[in-house]
Amino acid sequence: MTEHFSEREARCRCDPCRRRQLPLPPDVQRTARRLEKLRELVGGRPLKVSSWFRCREHPAETGKRPGSLHRHSTGRAVDIHCQGELRWRIMEQARKAGFLNCGHYRWGLHLDWVRDAPPHWTG
Repeated sequence: MTEHFSEREARCRCDPCRRRQLPLPPDVQRTARRLEKLRELVGGRPLKVSSWFRCREHPAETGKRPGSLHRHSTGRAVDIHCQGELRWRIMEQARKAGFLNCGHYRWGLHLDWVRDAPPHWTG
C-alpha cells in the first residue's frame, strides 16, 4: 500500500476475514497516506498499528448500534499502540496529517478522519 504500511496490517483479523481475503475498502489506502504523513511528522518513528479495518461481522463491530458510524469498518480509523512521549507527539501532529478525531486510551490512540461525525479530541 505505502512505504511503511502494508495491506496485511490493515486487514481485518477476524476468522472469516482471514479465510476470505476480500478486497479492502478504498478508504484504507487514504488512511495509509495519512499515516505516512503522520510518521513523517513524528520524525520518521515507526507507528505500531494495533487495529485498522474491521469488517461489520468483527466482534468489536457487531455490538454497535445499527446505522451508527462504523469508523473502523469503513477503513477510516486506525488504532496505534503507543505510550510515553511518542503518544503525545502523535497527538500533537495527527491533525496536520489529516486525522479529525483522536481518542486517548491506556493502550494508545484511536485516530480517524470521519467527516460526518462531530470532531472529537481527547487527551
